[in-house]
Amino acid sequence: MKKQRKSTYLKLKRALKEKEELLDLFFSQSQDGFFFMIIDEPVYWNDEVDKEKVMDYVFAHQRITKVNSAMLKQYGYTKDEFLGLTPNDLFAYNPNYGKELWVEFFDHGKVHFDTDERKKDGTQIWIEGDYTCLYDAQGRIIGHFGIQREVTEKKTMEKELKRIAESQALLLDNIDHHIWYLKSYDTYGLVNKAHANFYRLNIEKVENQSIYNFMSKKEADRCIESNKRVFKERKKICTEEELTNYKGKLRTFSIVKTPYIGKDGNVEYVICCAEDITERKQKEAQLKHLSLYDQLTGLYNRNYFEAQIKKLIDVNSHPISVISCDLDGLKIINDTIGHENGDKLLKICADILRKFLRTGDTLARTGGDEFSILLNKTTKRESEKIVSEIRNSVNYYNLKNQDLPLSLSLGTATTTISCKSLNDTLKKADEKMYHEKLIQKRSSRSQIIDSLMAALAEKDYITEGHSHRISEYCIEIGEKFNLASNIITNLNLLAQVHDLGKVGIPDSILLKAGPLTSEEWEIMKKHSEKGYRIAISSPDLAKIADLILKHHEKWDGTGYPLKIKGAKIPIECRILAVVDAFDAMTSNRPYNKPKSKSEAIKELKRCAGTQFDPDIVKLFLRILSNEKD
Repeated sequence: MKKQRKSTYLKLKRALKEKEELLDLFFSQSQDGFFFMIIDEPVYWNDEVDKEKVMDYVFAHQRITKVNSAMLKQYGYTKDEFLGLTPNDLFAYNPNYGKELWVEFFDHGKVHFDTDERKKDGTQIWIEGDYTCLYDAQGRIIGHFGIQREVTEKKTMEKELKRIAESQALLLDNIDHHIWYLKSYDTYGLVNKAHANFYRLNIEKVENQSIYNFMSKKEADRCIESNKRVFKERKKICTEEELTNYKGKLRTFSIVKTPYIGKDGNVEYVICCAEDITERKQKEAQLKHLSLYDQLTGLYNRNYFEAQIKKLIDVNSHPISVISCDLDGLKIINDTIGHENGDKLLKICADILRKFLRTGDTLARTGGDEFSILLNKTTKRESEKIVSEIRNSVNYYNLKNQDLPLSLSLGTATTTISCKSLNDTLKKADEKMYHEKLIQKRSSRSQIIDSLMAALAEKDYITEGHSHRISEYCIEIGEKFNLASNIITNLNLLAQVHDLGKVGIPDSILLKAGPLTSEEWEIMKKHSEKGYRIAISSPDLAKIADLILKHHEKWDGTGYPLKIKGAKIPIECRILAVVDAFDAMTSNRPYNKPKSKSEAIKELKRCAGTQFDPDIVKLFLRILSNEKD
């Protein structure tokens, strides 16, 4: 009996040893990490009230008792170093994280975890494992075993893929371009944020929906037409399509539609990339408009006019008449009272000419002050009648607007033989216009000068009689100096128009109550140059243009604009300087109250030899002393 028991015991022992050897063999051969952890003393868990206390005990007293080489490799330990390690050792880098995992594990008894852990050298590793609690007969946890593998590379790849996906999503949802794909010619697949925002909807509300849900039937049908082409022809296309946004505003898109061809050779879906080109199209239209139209007058420009000539030559339609127009005196207006007034005259001229246009006629601003009219199927007699009507309209305007008169030189010519001679006809019309301009040059400029003088007279209300008073004084001084009659004549004219250039000075400066700033004073000093330019262009004033230029020079050379001094200053200018200064001091001016006669005389004496010719001051003071106060 004893022998039989002993034999049975030996068999069991051998069987157990064989199983242990088999388990060790399995442990050693496995590519996964295997381990056992046993707690020094079994613990109750499910009914335990203070689980935190129990977990603190487990973390300090549960130890690695068995481990295979694969797991040692995962953590970088030797077997002797790893055996006996506790959870506190394994999760020393973050004990709270470890305990959270352990609580979930003990609650369920069996778990699958992906855990963020550390190797012996502190390197981060990711572990994926299955863990099972071991219980004794009383239901106490005595330890656990686990099978785990390192998945750091997998996790890193997943993290990178997630980053790429998020970056792509971020990119697609933060670009202005609309991106979507079509599952069929009339059904959306995925869309990006920009396209969903176009309809003021969440992405989910647009994806996998029919395009008819977001577009009018007309818009949808137009889109579907090009969509069908891509699905059918299996080729990328570029289109321009107009879509209406949630505000009801029509926007223009440039859309590239690219088919994705599956393995079976069929189109699986179509990728669409759309750019809103509404503003670009508007700018293109503006540029086209600018290339054909004059911005100031709104008329066609020379480019368009020449294109029309070529078109008429090609179609050979005649008779054709041409009217050439030139706005007289524009440069004088621009130089004196400013480009704003010159532009105003150009617009008025354009408006007058526009009244005589008929269907099929072309009016263009072909130069700075030039206009041209093409009159299709118009005889010479008819074109001359139109020219006459234009002149009547200009005369009527001038009756109503004498402050800024309009002067037009006109010429017309007609071709009846062949439109190929149209360029010659243009030249003839120009020649006639320039001939008329030459004939009326003197009268037109005089008309402009008269209007400028009238404008100056209106500004003279602050010193009523200024021109008359200084004219009388200047003549008297000239006569006492025994000046020649022609010089006295020029002096008289200078006294009346010396400030002609002030018509081009802004009233804000000319009538300013306080002292002028340095910038304003520089503008004010330009009036003598402006006056010179006006006078030199007028046959009646050209002889005193140089005097107008120099009438603010000073005896000591500190005047403007040429800074000449002494006898180099014309006698007429030296006389005017004294008389004009006296009248300015004794008259009401925006910038000062009038001085008494004695105060003004005192100032003239003080400035004699510096600002004024001392001999002229002496003579003028004798004239003043003979006057009755």
